[in-house]
Amino acid sequence: ESRFMVANPALAHLIGVSQPDDLLGKTDYDFFPQDIADQFYANEQALLRSGQPLIEREESMADTAGRLRWLSTTKVPLRDDQGKIFGLLGMGHDITERKQAEEALRHSEAQLTEAMRIASFAYWEYDAVNRRLLFNDQLYALLRTTAEREGGYVMSSAQYNQRFVHPDDLPMTENEIQKGLASKEPKVTCQFDHRVIYGDGQIGYMTVRIHILKDGEGHILKAYGVNQDITERKRAEEALRHSQ
Repeated sequence: ESRFMVANPALAHLIGVSQPDDLLGKTDYDFFPQDIADQFYANEQALLRSGQPLIEREESMADTAGRLRWLSTTKVPLRDDQGKIFGLLGMGHDITERKQAEEALRHSEAQLTEAMRIASFAYWEYDAVNRRLLFNDQLYALLRTTAEREGGYVMSSAQYNQRFVHPDDLPMTENEIQKGLASKEPKVTCQFDHRVIYGDGQIGYMTVRIHILKDGEGHILKAYGVNQDITERKRAEEALRHSQ
């Protein structure tokens, strides 16, 4: 079993002991549950056998207080004058806060995705240089199709109009988009409704909100938008009109 021969305050704090000297001569088995210590030991033995350094490997562990910590670990074999390995030099960087932030972000994004799904919203971006729309699975689900069926997540604006916009609404749709693209304002927002032809051939209604950011010369820096399926609302409005 490998023992701590050198330690510093940062390592002591990470493991959860008060002084670095409390680590000297001890092994992982003195501080961690057996399953975690076994894993550390197996990793070190594999490194000693291969002789190859371990660079910035992310590892999880629980400190002596039972708190989950994350490390970015680098371990390098130490060799004597004959090239024989006699030990390991280990360096660990505490990345717990980063991992917690990443997990919080994933949770937040999952919540947002679910909220948008419930509200029948979907986000997209526009590549103004190549005149291409950048889609995602949520938008394709809104259109009742898939990226596989449509040939990927990138589609030209002309292809989208031909594939999904109702022909009778196409002139209005193109005119509204062109007004936003031609504007010299630094921030442009436009919104309109159009009939959509779903991937299954049915007809529905979509609200499109477009946001365009431009530089001082009117060049597009970023363009993106949100589509919302409003078919149920439109049908309810039509039913109400017919009942009056």
